[in-house]
Amino acid sequence: MAFRQFLICVLALVPLLTSCLIKPEPFDETKWRTEVLNAKPADLYAPHEKDGLFYNPWMIPGDRGFGQFLKWRLSLRSKYPDQAKILKPNLVPNLVARIDALPEDSDFLVWIGHATFLMRFNGVYWLTDPMLSDRALLP
Repeated sequence: MAFRQFLICVLALVPLLTSCLIKPEPFDETKWRTEVLNAKPADLYAPHEKDGLFYNPWMIPGDRGFGQFLKWRLSLRSKYPDQAKILKPNLVPNLVARIDALPEDSDFLVWIGHATFLMRFNGVYWLTDPMLSDRALLP
């Protein structure tokens, strides 16, 4: 029984330990820009369903195996480059106080980030597509 537990622990630790040795592929801005510029605009309007499943017909990624999946999931997350930090928008100072100071019957629209907006129309608050993190990445 002890050998079985040892074997299970080793098998569980191997992917974890190997992930420490794997570096994620760095993002290649030039390659990405080339792919975008070479993309066909007609693909943006192509059908997005095939065999009952959604897919993105624009810039279809190449086939990736299970090894690529493990590498992606087990590697360290890359950090924002310094240039990206410079491009982050500034925060509106005292936003909550400014909203509270508005008359109750006034409408407003505030961009929170990504595709998220806070709106008040006719006294009803709306929050669209909340993406309340620094990045819009899959978990």
